[in-house]
Amino acid sequence: LVDRVTADPITVVGGDSGTGKSSLCRAGVLPWLVDQGWSRVDVVPGRHPIQALAVALAGFSGLEEAALAALIHDTPDAAARAIRQNLRDKDHKLLLFVDQLEELLTQSARDEAEVVGTALAGLGIHTPSIRVLGTARSDFLSRLATLPGLGEELGRALYFLRPLTSERIREAVVRPAAVKGITFESEALIDALVEQTARAPGGLPLLQFTLAELWDARDADAKTIRSDSLAALGGVEGALTRHADRLLAGLDGDDRDAARRLLLRLVTADGTRARRSEAELLSAGAARASERRALEALVRGRIVVANDAQHGAYEIAHEALISGWATLQDWRHRSAADHAVRVRLEHAAAIWDRTDRPRDLLWRRRQLVEAKAFERDTMAPLEATFLTSSRRALARRRLIGVAIAALAIAVAVVVGVTMRARARRQVDAVIGEHTGRAVAAFDAARATAAQRDALRTGAFALFDAQKWAEGEDVWTQVEALATREASEFRAASNNFESALSLDPSRESTRRSLAELLFARLLRAELDHDAAQFDELAGRLAAYDDGRHQAQLTAAARVDLAVEPADARVWIEAPTRELVTTSSVTRRPGLVVFAFEAPGRAPARLPVLLAHGESIKVAVALPRAGDVPAGMIYIPPGRFLFGSADPTDLRRGFLNSPPIHQVTTGAYLIARHEVTFGQWIAYLDAIPIDERRKRTPSSITTQNALELVERGSKEWQLVLAPTTRKNTAALGQPFHYEKRTKRADQDWSRFPVTAISFDDARAYAAWLEQTKQLPGARLCDEHEWERAARGADGRTFPSGDTLAPDDANIDVTYDRDPFGFGPDEVGSHPRSRSPFGVDDLAGNAWEWTRSVADPETPVYRGGGWYNAELSSRSVNREPGEPTQRNVLIGIRLCASANSRPQP
Repeated sequence: LVDRVTADPITVVGGDSGTGKSSLCRAGVLPWLVDQGWSRVDVVPGRHPIQALAVALAGFSGLEEAALAALIHDTPDAAARAIRQNLRDKDHKLLLFVDQLEELLTQSARDEAEVVGTALAGLGIHTPSIRVLGTARSDFLSRLATLPGLGEELGRALYFLRPLTSERIREAVVRPAAVKGITFESEALIDALVEQTARAPGGLPLLQFTLAELWDARDADAKTIRSDSLAALGGVEGALTRHADRLLAGLDGDDRDAARRLLLRLVTADGTRARRSEAELLSAGAARASERRALEALVRGRIVVANDAQHGAYEIAHEALISGWATLQDWRHRSAADHAVRVRLEHAAAIWDRTDRPRDLLWRRRQLVEAKAFERDTMAPLEATFLTSSRRALARRRLIGVAIAALAIAVAVVVGVTMRARARRQVDAVIGEHTGRAVAAFDAARATAAQRDALRTGAFALFDAQKWAEGEDVWTQVEALATREASEFRAASNNFESALSLDPSRESTRRSLAELLFARLLRAELDHDAAQFDELAGRLAAYDDGRHQAQLTAAARVDLAVEPADARVWIEAPTRELVTTSSVTRRPGLVVFAFEAPGRAPARLPVLLAHGESIKVAVALPRAGDVPAGMIYIPPGRFLFGSADPTDLRRGFLNSPPIHQVTTGAYLIARHEVTFGQWIAYLDAIPIDERRKRTPSSITTQNALELVERGSKEWQLVLAPTTRKNTAALGQPFHYEKRTKRADQDWSRFPVTAISFDDARAYAAWLEQTKQLPGARLCDEHEWERAARGADGRTFPSGDTLAPDDANIDVTYDRDPFGFGPDEVGSHPRSRSPFGVDDLAGNAWEWTRSVADPETPVYRGGGWYNAELSSRSVNREPGEPTQRNVLIGIRLCASANSRPQP
């Protein structure tokens, strides 16, 4: 990471909340670079990112703060050039650290965020004297990519920080205590801390808090941290929230209510931490005293932190409190129904404040009635002031109307009409500007979307035609258009919402905004962006008159043609239900059909249904005798092939194409990987020279596997998964010394590994020649991936998550060097695929025929030594035909119609 930071103009450390992005930068990268002679300045964007950037960089620009802020606002590129030139003249090296870049989206105005994005991207260009290092939560990366400047650099700048492994978590637990001469009562206590931290979302902040509490509770005389202290805290996952609940319980009624108001003000509408100054946070009037007492208690209790570097700003101490504290979640859920009104209120108040608070922009009676829907004491002072001014203006208008009516009704009518007309014209003019810009941006977005769709179709055609390099070139253009399209859609949305905030009664504006949100939602669906889809669906519900919601939930129709005609058909998922007609109507989403008939092989068919579509499904069940034991019949059908991950991960690690729909014909696939027992039967049946050539063997400095022939049909497995060698003869159990489960196994049922792609093809050819499996062959990648994922583009065969014991991967046996190794096939049914196929994640990689280049073998599925990421069903690892590895084995496919007919 240090090399990246010093070499590249901008580096963005991305990762999930709680993975230690800021800590890595603040405790590791930044001090090291300062020791190397770099000057360092820190920025957190907050609500006014231009001002924050100007304050941080004024001393390096030769300009006053106000002048630099104006220059950044007007011409961010010129501001960047001025700073670069000033640093070159003084021979300085500057490192700008921008923490929590997502605040450009959650707290900053869009126009300021775009300006700062351009300025940050321009700072490090053409000079090694300034570098930008930022952090960002991974769930905001796609939205950050829409910012000008920063968005264009993000693909190159991203450094993805993975969560700590169990070994690293153990070091974080044990080593600091050891430095102080403190020990833990038992290994079980350490294991509990490690396991709970690895399991908890955003586990590192929770561990940090728990260790601090355990330190305070340590047995100072015995210099020991005890298990009962952890139990009293509620474990890693419960320590912080239990502490927070205890703190609230210690407050009296008024202060507890004040604490609730403060905490809700410190959470954004996007569910992230909001940073607010004391003036923005505390109410005016009688509630201020109780809020100040509550704030001091929250700070003392480490629930809220005060950041002096940010002008006395306050924020919630840990993201984990927002995502995992049930009390705060309950408060937020109670006010969730007011979200649309609150967003309009914040926007209207901001416009009113920026334009010197004119009366014309205050809310009217209907808007004030809507504002009663949520609790006023949860508002920030600006919004409260805006509502107070609006109510006063409404009362003033009523009073003036009564007084004028008493004096001269006719004059009052004329004056009132004139004033209202003038105000109406002014508001109408502003609304007209916003609406015009929104319509223009919406039209531009649709035109860009049409261009992108044409290129997308062409790219998918190239991938499916085995022209992957050309497909990636076109896909780069698709992504560039996607960024432009998102920016245009966002501009249209912002302008429609601005217009609606000025006059919420305009049904035409509301309909236009609903139409726009629906169009954006369909684009998110097309891009398989579930997070964006969910966000837009929530926003659409606030503006839609029901028409678009009806389209989203429109039922799909499936016309079934099943042979034989007396086949029994039922739906297995989402609920089990017998099908008694040839036409089925279902809500959009995944449906899994199951088929069976006397004398026929059973079959399952997952189908992903789009809203309102009508499709035909034809399934001809093969005769039971045509499907050999251990094989599963896969009917013809469609599925999602490839990855929806960001390009750096998709192309750089997973080697996968962009996700798109692909269709396969019918085929057979083995329920399990080929085992050592099956391979030994093959070896015993072939000539001795061929046998020696095909006997599994792979010996490296890291691991080794040999299948040794001791005599006629006498075989011995020699396996060294890491440093220790284990040996077992055929018929003897294979023993894992450090395992607490599956310690003794029948190794003849292990997946055969240490065989090459050429070996695998020879085995399939032998099965075909001997008629044991007519049509036997290696699966191609389309067949393999469809069998693994079903129809819905899931991450793993069993869904979007993979627990440690769901499959045999690196963490299944706690990464113990003496626990690594294969399991008997079928040992992990929880990762069974929608088609009923086992072990497509973990245990052993499996040779497949590449769909990118038929002459290049590819292995899929991950192995017992590999991490969860490698075990994703989209992950592809190119190999070469003679390559052997202790982790790579084989699973067979066969043609569905290859068995001879009687």
